[in-house]
Amino acid sequence: MPTLPELHVQLNDPPERRWALTDPQAAQAHDLIRLYQADFGGPTATRALATQALLLVPPAHLRELQALAARLGVPVEDAVFANVYYDVVKAALGYTAFAVPTPDGPLYARNLDWWTEHGALARHTTLTRYFHGDRLHFTSVGWPGFTGVLSGVAPGRFAITLNAVLSDEPPRAGLPVTLFLRDVLEHATTFREAVHLCRTTPLLADCLLLITGVNNDERLVIECTPTRHATRTAPTGPLVVANDYQQLHAAPPASPDALHASSGGRYACALALAREHHPQEADACLRILTNPGVRMGITVQHMVLNARSGAVTVRPPT
Repeated sequence: MPTLPELHVQLNDPPERRWALTDPQAAQAHDLIRLYQADFGGPTATRALATQALLLVPPAHLRELQALAARLGVPVEDAVFANVYYDVVKAALGYTAFAVPTPDGPLYARNLDWWTEHGALARHTTLTRYFHGDRLHFTSVGWPGFTGVLSGVAPGRFAITLNAVLSDEPPRAGLPVTLFLRDVLEHATTFREAVHLCRTTPLLADCLLLITGVNNDERLVIECTPTRHATRTAPTGPLVVANDYQQLHAAPPASPDALHASSGGRYACALALAREHHPQEADACLRILTNPGVRMGITVQHMVLNARSGAVTVRPPT
Protein backbone atom coordinates (compact mmCIF):
# COMPACT_ATOMS: atom_id res chain seq x y z
CA MET A 1 0.00 0.00 0.00
CA PRO A 2 1.56 3.38 -0.98
CA THR A 3 2.68 5.75 1.76
CA LEU A 4 0.59 8.91 1.83
CA PRO A 5 2.23 12.33 2.00
CA GLU A 6 1.92 14.13 5.32
CA LEU A 7 1.43 17.72 6.38
CA HIS A 8 2.32 18.65 9.96
CA VAL A 9 0.52 21.46 11.80
CA GLN A 10 1.93 22.78 15.08
CA LEU A 11 -1.00 23.92 17.22
CA ASN A 12 1.33 25.68 19.65
CA ASP A 13 2.20 28.15 16.88
CA PRO A 14 0.06 31.24 16.22
CA PRO A 15 -2.65 30.52 13.60
CA GLU A 16 -0.76 32.59 11.04
CA ARG A 17 2.24 30.22 11.16
CA ARG A 18 0.57 26.80 11.19
CA TRP A 19 0.21 25.99 7.49
CA ALA A 20 3.68 25.70 5.97
CA LEU A 21 2.83 24.14 2.62
CA THR A 22 5.65 22.98 0.40
CA ASP A 23 5.63 24.15 -3.21
CA PRO A 24 4.12 20.84 -4.45
CA GLN A 25 1.43 21.01 -1.74
CA ALA A 26 0.67 24.61 -2.69
CA ALA A 27 0.30 23.53 -6.33
CA GLN A 28 -2.16 20.80 -5.25
CA ALA A 29 -4.17 23.33 -3.22
CA HIS A 30 -4.31 25.61 -6.29
CA ASP A 31 -5.52 22.67 -8.38
CA LEU A 32 -8.34 21.87 -5.97
CA ILE A 33 -9.45 25.51 -5.67
CA ARG A 34 -9.64 25.70 -9.46
CA LEU A 35 -11.80 22.56 -9.57
CA TYR A 36 -14.12 23.84 -6.83
CA GLN A 37 -14.54 27.09 -8.72
CA ALA A 38 -15.30 25.23 -11.95
CA ASP A 39 -18.11 23.36 -10.15
CA PHE A 40 -19.81 26.70 -9.47
CA GLY A 41 -19.25 28.53 -12.71
CA GLY A 42 -16.02 30.31 -11.86
CA PRO A 43 -14.35 32.42 -9.17
CA THR A 44 -16.89 35.24 -9.23
CA ALA A 45 -19.66 32.95 -8.00
CA THR A 46 -17.53 31.11 -5.43
CA ARG A 47 -16.11 34.33 -4.00
CA ALA A 48 -19.60 35.74 -3.58
CA LEU A 49 -20.63 32.64 -1.62
CA ALA A 50 -17.43 32.76 0.42
CA THR A 51 -18.03 36.41 1.31
CA GLN A 52 -21.26 35.36 3.02
CA ALA A 53 -19.57 32.38 4.69
CA LEU A 54 -16.81 34.61 6.09
CA LEU A 55 -19.33 35.94 8.62
CA LEU A 56 -19.62 32.43 10.11
CA VAL A 57 -15.92 31.52 10.26
CA PRO A 58 -14.54 31.72 13.83
CA PRO A 59 -11.64 34.18 14.30
CA ALA A 60 -8.89 31.58 14.85
CA HIS A 61 -9.93 29.71 11.70
CA LEU A 62 -10.08 32.95 9.75
CA ARG A 63 -6.53 33.84 10.77
CA GLU A 64 -5.34 30.45 9.50
CA LEU A 65 -7.23 30.89 6.23
CA GLN A 66 -5.90 34.41 5.71
CA ALA A 67 -2.34 33.13 6.13
CA LEU A 68 -3.03 30.16 3.86
CA ALA A 69 -4.44 32.47 1.18
CA ALA A 70 -1.33 34.66 1.42
CA ARG A 71 0.88 31.57 1.02
CA LEU A 72 -1.08 30.56 -2.08
CA GLY A 73 -1.29 34.09 -3.48
CA VAL A 74 -5.10 33.97 -3.75
CA PRO A 75 -7.93 36.02 -2.21
CA VAL A 76 -8.99 34.80 1.22
CA GLU A 77 -12.39 34.00 -0.25
CA ASP A 78 -10.80 31.20 -2.30
CA ALA A 79 -9.33 29.56 0.80
CA VAL A 80 -12.63 29.97 2.67
CA PHE A 81 -14.67 28.39 -0.12
CA ALA A 82 -12.35 25.37 -0.23
CA ASN A 83 -13.16 24.81 3.45
CA VAL A 84 -16.93 25.43 3.46
CA TYR A 85 -17.57 23.48 0.26
CA TYR A 86 -19.57 20.83 2.15
CA ASP A 87 -22.01 23.35 3.56
CA VAL A 88 -22.60 24.73 0.06
CA VAL A 89 -22.69 21.57 -2.06
CA LYS A 90 -23.34 18.61 0.24
CA ALA A 91 -25.65 17.12 -2.41
CA ALA A 92 -22.55 16.17 -4.43
CA LEU A 93 -20.95 14.14 -1.65
CA GLY A 94 -21.64 10.54 -0.76
CA TYR A 95 -20.26 8.46 2.10
CA THR A 96 -20.66 5.00 3.61
CA ALA A 97 -19.23 4.15 7.02
CA PHE A 98 -19.50 1.52 9.73
CA ALA A 99 -18.10 0.93 13.22
CA VAL A 100 -17.57 -2.57 14.63
CA PRO A 101 -16.48 -3.82 18.06
CA THR A 102 -13.11 -5.62 18.28
CA PRO A 103 -10.79 -6.75 21.10
CA ASP A 104 -8.68 -3.65 20.34
CA GLY A 105 -11.58 -1.24 20.60
CA PRO A 106 -13.96 -0.16 17.86
CA LEU A 107 -12.75 -0.03 14.27
CA TYR A 108 -14.17 2.79 12.21
CA ALA A 109 -14.30 2.15 8.44
CA ARG A 110 -15.45 4.62 5.84
CA ASN A 111 -15.58 5.45 2.14
CA LEU A 112 -15.49 9.05 1.02
CA ASP A 113 -17.29 9.51 -2.30
CA TRP A 114 -16.80 12.83 -4.06
CA TRP A 115 -16.49 13.53 -7.77
CA THR A 116 -13.63 15.71 -8.99
CA GLU A 117 -12.10 16.03 -12.43
CA HIS A 118 -9.36 13.45 -13.12
CA GLY A 119 -9.68 12.03 -9.60
CA ALA A 120 -7.89 15.04 -8.11
CA LEU A 121 -9.05 14.44 -4.55
CA ALA A 122 -7.79 10.86 -4.61
CA ARG A 123 -4.45 11.91 -6.11
CA HIS A 124 -3.92 14.72 -3.59
CA THR A 125 -4.99 12.83 -0.46
CA THR A 126 -2.77 13.85 2.46
CA LEU A 127 -2.59 12.92 6.14
CA THR A 128 -2.58 16.11 8.20
CA ARG A 129 -1.00 15.54 11.60
CA TYR A 130 -1.78 18.11 14.30
CA PHE A 131 0.77 18.39 17.12
CA HIS A 132 1.11 20.04 20.51
CA GLY A 133 4.88 20.25 20.72
CA ASP A 134 6.17 16.71 20.12
CA ARG A 135 2.83 15.06 20.96
CA LEU A 136 0.46 14.03 18.19
CA HIS A 137 -2.95 15.49 19.05
CA PHE A 138 -5.00 14.19 16.11
CA THR A 139 -4.84 13.21 12.44
CA SER A 140 -7.19 14.12 9.62
CA VAL A 141 -7.47 12.60 6.16
CA GLY A 142 -7.73 15.49 3.73
CA TRP A 143 -5.84 17.56 1.16
CA PRO A 144 -3.43 20.51 1.07
CA GLY A 145 -5.35 23.74 1.63
CA PHE A 146 -8.10 22.03 3.63
CA THR A 147 -7.94 23.19 7.25
CA GLY A 148 -11.24 21.64 8.31
CA VAL A 149 -11.96 17.95 8.90
CA LEU A 150 -14.13 15.37 7.13
CA SER A 151 -12.45 12.34 8.75
CA GLY A 152 -10.26 12.45 11.84
CA VAL A 153 -8.93 10.44 14.76
CA ALA A 154 -7.50 11.56 18.09
CA PRO A 155 -5.33 8.83 19.72
CA GLY A 156 -6.75 7.67 23.04
CA ARG A 157 -9.83 9.87 22.66
CA PHE A 158 -12.18 9.34 19.69
CA ALA A 159 -12.61 9.23 15.92
CA ILE A 160 -15.23 11.24 14.03
CA THR A 161 -16.34 11.59 10.42
CA LEU A 162 -18.95 13.52 8.50
CA ASN A 163 -21.55 11.92 6.23
CA ALA A 164 -23.67 14.07 3.92
CA VAL A 165 -27.46 14.07 4.17
CA LEU A 166 -30.32 16.22 2.92
CA SER A 167 -33.44 17.50 4.64
CA ASP A 168 -35.97 20.11 3.57
CA GLU A 169 -34.83 22.53 6.30
CA PRO A 170 -33.11 25.74 5.18
CA PRO A 171 -29.62 26.57 6.44
CA ARG A 172 -29.36 28.58 9.63
CA ALA A 173 -26.68 30.65 11.29
CA GLY A 174 -24.18 28.20 12.72
CA LEU A 175 -20.67 26.86 12.35
CA PRO A 176 -19.55 25.40 9.02
CA VAL A 177 -19.52 21.67 9.68
CA THR A 178 -15.95 20.82 8.64
CA LEU A 179 -14.51 23.65 10.74
CA PHE A 180 -16.64 22.48 13.66
CA LEU A 181 -15.23 18.94 13.41
CA ARG A 182 -11.73 20.42 13.51
CA ASP A 183 -12.70 22.23 16.73
CA VAL A 184 -14.09 19.02 18.25
CA LEU A 185 -10.87 17.11 17.55
CA GLU A 186 -8.81 19.99 18.83
CA HIS A 187 -10.66 20.65 22.09
CA ALA A 188 -12.74 17.65 23.24
CA THR A 189 -10.75 15.46 25.62
CA THR A 190 -13.07 12.43 25.65
CA PHE A 191 -15.69 10.63 23.58
CA ARG A 192 -18.36 11.98 25.93
CA GLU A 193 -17.21 15.58 25.48
CA ALA A 194 -17.16 15.16 21.70
CA VAL A 195 -20.73 13.82 21.74
CA HIS A 196 -21.87 16.72 23.93
CA LEU A 197 -20.40 19.27 21.53
CA CYS A 198 -22.03 17.58 18.54
CA ARG A 199 -25.40 17.52 20.27
CA THR A 200 -25.38 21.14 21.43
CA THR A 201 -23.52 23.22 18.82
CA PRO A 202 -25.65 24.98 16.14
CA LEU A 203 -24.42 23.93 12.70
CA LEU A 204 -24.91 25.53 9.32
CA ALA A 205 -26.03 22.44 7.41
CA ASP A 206 -27.57 18.97 7.65
CA CYS A 207 -25.08 16.24 8.54
CA LEU A 208 -24.62 12.74 9.92
CA LEU A 209 -21.77 12.34 12.42
CA LEU A 210 -20.38 8.93 13.36
CA ILE A 211 -18.25 8.98 16.52
CA THR A 212 -16.33 6.15 18.13
CA GLY A 213 -14.36 6.18 21.36
CA VAL A 214 -11.75 3.81 22.75
CA ASN A 215 -14.26 1.30 24.14
CA ASN A 216 -16.70 -0.86 22.16
CA ASP A 217 -19.73 0.72 23.87
CA GLU A 218 -18.62 4.12 22.55
CA ARG A 219 -20.13 4.08 19.06
CA LEU A 220 -22.78 6.62 18.13
CA VAL A 221 -24.42 8.23 15.10
CA ILE A 222 -25.72 11.77 15.58
CA GLU A 223 -28.23 12.78 12.90
CA CYS A 224 -28.52 16.55 12.50
CA THR A 225 -30.56 19.13 10.69
CA PRO A 226 -29.87 22.83 11.29
CA THR A 227 -32.50 22.82 14.08
CA ARG A 228 -32.73 19.26 15.45
CA HIS A 229 -30.74 16.14 16.23
CA ALA A 230 -31.30 12.48 17.09
CA THR A 231 -28.92 9.68 18.02
CA ARG A 232 -28.70 5.97 17.36
CA THR A 233 -26.34 3.15 18.22
CA ALA A 234 -25.92 -0.61 17.85
CA PRO A 235 -25.01 -2.05 21.26
CA THR A 236 -23.45 -5.29 20.00
CA GLY A 237 -23.33 -5.43 16.20
CA PRO A 238 -22.08 -3.13 13.44
CA LEU A 239 -23.22 0.49 13.41
CA VAL A 240 -23.66 1.69 9.82
CA VAL A 241 -24.33 5.10 8.29
CA ALA A 242 -24.68 6.17 4.66
CA ASN A 243 -26.51 9.27 3.40
CA ASP A 244 -30.01 9.13 4.83
CA TYR A 245 -31.69 9.63 8.18
CA GLN A 246 -32.58 6.48 10.09
CA GLN A 247 -33.75 7.95 13.40
CA LEU A 248 -34.60 11.58 12.73
CA HIS A 249 -37.85 12.32 10.94
CA ALA A 250 -36.80 14.82 8.28
CA ALA A 251 -38.49 15.19 4.92
CA PRO A 252 -36.08 14.38 2.07
CA PRO A 253 -35.75 16.72 -0.90
CA ALA A 254 -38.36 16.35 -3.62
CA SER A 255 -35.75 15.21 -6.15
CA PRO A 256 -32.81 13.45 -4.43
CA ASP A 257 -29.58 13.25 -6.40
CA ALA A 258 -28.08 9.94 -7.48
CA LEU A 259 -25.71 9.78 -4.51
CA HIS A 260 -28.47 10.08 -1.95
CA ALA A 261 -30.77 7.85 -3.98
CA SER A 262 -28.17 5.06 -3.74
CA SER A 263 -27.77 5.45 0.01
CA GLY A 264 -30.21 2.71 1.02
CA GLY A 265 -28.49 0.08 -1.11
CA ARG A 266 -25.01 0.95 0.15
CA TYR A 267 -26.27 0.97 3.75
CA ALA A 268 -27.92 -2.44 3.41
CA CYS A 269 -24.89 -4.00 1.70
CA ALA A 270 -22.40 -2.68 4.27
CA LEU A 271 -24.61 -3.85 7.14
CA ALA A 272 -25.07 -7.34 5.67
CA LEU A 273 -21.35 -7.78 4.97
CA ALA A 274 -20.30 -6.52 8.41
CA ARG A 275 -22.77 -8.88 10.09
CA GLU A 276 -21.62 -11.81 7.98
CA HIS A 277 -17.86 -11.33 8.26
CA HIS A 278 -17.44 -9.67 11.70
CA PRO A 279 -14.32 -7.73 10.62
CA GLN A 280 -11.73 -7.51 13.38
CA GLU A 281 -8.83 -5.81 11.61
CA ALA A 282 -8.27 -3.10 9.02
CA ASP A 283 -7.83 -5.35 5.97
CA ALA A 284 -11.15 -7.10 6.65
CA CYS A 285 -12.86 -3.71 6.91
CA LEU A 286 -11.27 -2.60 3.65
CA ARG A 287 -12.62 -5.68 1.88
CA ILE A 288 -16.13 -4.55 2.82
CA LEU A 289 -15.48 -0.94 1.79
CA THR A 290 -14.21 -2.03 -1.63
CA ASN A 291 -17.15 -4.38 -2.28
CA PRO A 292 -19.02 -3.27 -5.45
CA GLY A 293 -22.23 -2.87 -3.44
CA VAL A 294 -20.57 -0.41 -1.05
CA ARG A 295 -18.02 1.53 -3.04
CA MET A 296 -18.98 3.96 -5.80
CA GLY A 297 -17.34 4.92 -9.06
CA ILE A 298 -16.42 8.25 -7.50
CA THR A 299 -14.95 6.88 -4.27
CA VAL A 300 -11.95 8.99 -3.28
CA GLN A 301 -10.70 7.23 -0.15
CA HIS A 302 -11.17 3.94 1.70
CA MET A 303 -10.04 4.31 5.31
CA VAL A 304 -10.03 2.58 8.68
CA LEU A 305 -9.50 4.51 11.94
CA ASN A 306 -8.81 3.21 15.45
CA ALA A 307 -9.39 5.73 18.24
CA ARG A 308 -7.66 3.62 20.90
CA SER A 309 -4.33 3.52 19.05
CA GLY A 310 -4.77 6.46 16.68
CA ALA A 311 -3.97 4.19 13.73
CA VAL A 312 -5.03 5.43 10.29
CA THR A 313 -5.15 3.11 7.27
CA VAL A 314 -6.01 4.69 3.92
CA ARG A 315 -6.27 2.85 0.63
CA PRO A 316 -6.72 4.73 -2.65
CA PRO A 317 -9.48 3.55 -4.99
CA THR A 318 -8.53 1.06 -7.69
